[in-house]
Amino acid sequence: MANTGSQHLTDPSWPRKRRRQALRTGAEPPSPAETAAGTAARRKPFRHLVGRKYIKLLEKYIGDLRRHNPHPNRELYLDDAVTILLLGFFNSDIRSLRKLELFSRVPGVKQSLNVDRVCRSTLSEGLKLFDPSLLTPLLQEIYQAIPNRQSLDPEFQGLYERLVAFDGSYFRVPAQVLWALHEKSGPQRLPGRQVRLNLHYCIGTGNPVGLSVSGEDGDSEAQAILKTMARDMIYVADRGVFSFAGVQGIVEGGAHFVFRLRFEVGFTSESENILTETDRQHRVLSDRIGYLTGSSRHPAPPIKVREILIDNPDNPDQPIRLLTNMLTLPAHILGLIYLYRWTIELFFRWLKVYANFEHMISHSPRGVETWFYVAMIGTLLMSLYTQQEPSTYAFTAMRLIISGEARYEDLAPQLARFARERELARKRRAAKKSV
Repeated sequence: MANTGSQHLTDPSWPRKRRRQALRTGAEPPSPAETAAGTAARRKPFRHLVGRKYIKLLEKYIGDLRRHNPHPNRELYLDDAVTILLLGFFNSDIRSLRKLELFSRVPGVKQSLNVDRVCRSTLSEGLKLFDPSLLTPLLQEIYQAIPNRQSLDPEFQGLYERLVAFDGSYFRVPAQVLWALHEKSGPQRLPGRQVRLNLHYCIGTGNPVGLSVSGEDGDSEAQAILKTMARDMIYVADRGVFSFAGVQGIVEGGAHFVFRLRFEVGFTSESENILTETDRQHRVLSDRIGYLTGSSRHPAPPIKVREILIDNPDNPDQPIRLLTNMLTLPAHILGLIYLYRWTIELFFRWLKVYANFEHMISHSPRGVETWFYVAMIGTLLMSLYTQQEPSTYAFTAMRLIISGEARYEDLAPQLARFARERELARKRRAAKKSV
């Protein structure tokens, strides 16, 4: 019998079943090159989902995940966990560990995995261990390949890639998840738990670009916006995100902001800009430059800012109050930028209602964050493949493609028709409001 040594006993690329077989037969352990070639030959992830054009992208990043957290007794690695979660994401009925285990036994799904099945207990324990930040390169790579939307206001030319809406949305988790936030919901105000998804959302592409998850000991929304901040970007957020520290952090980081400001926040004006006719047509009431006014407990940063008041037809006594550090951009453009902040609210609605993505499959912080990362990657893949922003129609189309019931070429004309109808509906609503 040939001397196999001990390499196959500690090589994580060998499944446990193959390591036992090597001990019985005396087979020589494969070289690293042979192992890599064998793994690539066995796995065909998402070939029916993204086509040959993007298969190398996914194989590169998801294949690299196997080398993390090596252990001689481990069979389920992060690459298989991401694979089964991503395939399950496009089926809104599969939102539990038991259903994922059942899904992993489907022949069309098994060909994308390195294991015979994904046991629910093993997946649960693995999600506590795996680092979700390892998925960031894949998220960013797919995002870079998505073109900007052409339906935005032409005056935004040159700003598409820089506009990032930020907001948080709450997702319920089981009551035994002690690290989550407390909540009381329903008519009887029953106690429960929830986590907050802090999302950076690119207005130009209609897709997420970054995320973090907060629980009981997590960051506030004002702190979370700074975690994945980038230079030269324009961050758009509602009143709840504003803070003196957040404003200072964004400016010091070389970025810009457009925040809606609460009326109790003080502002000292130094000068007032003259409104143009276009500004008045967009209901701009005033445009002033000055400094924020703090207090002894909360000193305001010494940064020159701009306050813009815009008429609010729904509440004439409370105009929309915007704050920004962009001192030269026309006032009506800043108002339009804030108007498009609502696209992130539509995305959260799509994620919860149409993608049925409210049930958390893990109780650990890492597991919850990994589940959100998979949802973001799935959303980006959907936009990349259909060349459309996330919608219930695109989601249904991807589900049919994954299940093998249809090809994208068959559904593309209908998706394009739905997109035209939505664009015409937007224009009709905009024309109604302008009257």
